[in-house]
Amino acid sequence: MSANTTRGHVREHRSLLSRVEKRTLVWIAERLPRAVNSDHLSALGLAGMALAGGAFWASHRFDGALVVVVAALAVNWFGDSLDGTLARVRNQQRPMYGFYVDHVIDVAGAVLLFGGLGLSPYMTLEVALALTVAYMMLSAEAYLATHARGVFRMAMFKVGPTELRILLAFGTLSLYYKPTVVLAGSEYLLFDVGGVVATAGMAGTFVVSAVRNTLALYRAEPLPRADQPHPRERPVPAADNAPGGRRASGDRTLQSKALASVMLLALTVGGVAAAGAPASAAELHPRTVAAWNDYVASTEQRIARELSAAPKALLVGQPTRGVDIGAIEFIHAQLLAIRDTGCAILLVSVELDEIMSLADRILVMNGGRIVGEVDRREADANRIGLMMAGIDRPATGAA
Repeated sequence: MSANTTRGHVREHRSLLSRVEKRTLVWIAERLPRAVNSDHLSALGLAGMALAGGAFWASHRFDGALVVVVAALAVNWFGDSLDGTLARVRNQQRPMYGFYVDHVIDVAGAVLLFGGLGLSPYMTLEVALALTVAYMMLSAEAYLATHARGVFRMAMFKVGPTELRILLAFGTLSLYYKPTVVLAGSEYLLFDVGGVVATAGMAGTFVVSAVRNTLALYRAEPLPRADQPHPRERPVPAADNAPGGRRASGDRTLQSKALASVMLLALTVGGVAAAGAPASAAELHPRTVAAWNDYVASTEQRIARELSAAPKALLVGQPTRGVDIGAIEFIHAQLLAIRDTGCAILLVSVELDEIMSLADRILVMNGGRIVGEVDRREADANRIGLMMAGIDRPATGAA
């Protein structure tokens, strides 16, 4: 596995409760005894999931076991959600170890939970197995996407692990009152119906995520044109076979020209007209095309790697210049995600749409000086444009 994937990945958490949960977890982590470390919390999370599965199984003989399930889910949340937060608060991150151990525990915990459900009187074994398979497929896709794109998405459609625990807890308590439901004149186990819905939801999420990531990766690494050989298949110029394996200076000149063409294309894509710019990538030298594809393909990994250090403050200049739409969406998502962790970000950009969609406060400059500040909620592109030209100023002075 390459070192720039799991070590450089960014966690993207945009569930309904994510902001409140983050603040709560940081508050708890700052007050935990020093003797407690993230490994202890990881083990506690796994123990909580094992207890939940065991309590479901024990509900054959002991109705009070369902209350134990709810308590075990709370224990699992405490350990599983807090271990990474504690490591970040104490600056004791172990990205490779943490990623591997955390998700091995997730997989093992899911097997224990769904296994206990399948052995309980509240869900048939067939539904539990289908639920397990769907979960494993979704997990595998998420881990592969983290490796390939450098982003680990913890929520889909605003639903993350915490929201799922809450739904399961309420569903478990409802078993005391009505363990079955009637659909189309037939009676079914409540958790069988819920399990089928959850399985379908995870399968659908798997398809959506797989298609989205495949398209994004294809845009980053497109196939060469059929009538144009791939640069790696082109014959090596004689100059490359110079004695000692050293390249001739002419090849370095070619590389410089290719880089200049890439930069020119980047300016064109960024919206700045440039005289003499190629009409299309097809007119560029094959090595330039290869360099451009490498540039776009590596952008997401490089950004993820920079953000993985969990900085307290970040200066970002023109982050989306010269990248495609898929990469722009990725970069914006990561900036918002790192902002939500408490990082202060100073974004410098000439793209008004980008600034207005990302910034909480907007400082406008003219002639090398800050001429005013605009609140994001009151931002208007026309007014900001006038301020940039030095024609209009806000009622309040610059910060």
